[in-house]
Amino acid sequence: SGCHAEMVVHDTTFAPAKARTAPGVEFAVVIDADELGYVEYQFRCDRVLDGTPATRTLAFETDIMCAGDVFTHIFQDEGRYEIYDVDAEDAPGHIRVSSAEDD
Repeated sequence: SGCHAEMVVHDTTFAPAKARTAPGVEFAVVIDADELGYVEYQFRCDRVLDGTPATRTLAFETDIMCAGDVFTHIFQDEGRYEIYDVDAEDAPGHIRVSSAEDD
């Protein structure tokens, strides 16, 4: 079902690259347990509001995360979000928050 979602991060790549969840549901960001031990991530997630230019508001920011770590967040607002490592802003993952079954 679309009511629990997670993104797994391995080698700076999000899987799935486009995740979907619903408002009020726990969403997890998981660092793959097989990630190299010295690799550290710190993520920001922004809500992206369409416009010219698009405006971004911070949804959450994680602490430093390593292999096997899990961060959970509950989105309250429907919309489009981008999650990215603070050191790799050019490679975001995408999260769609919607209560609709399919849109």
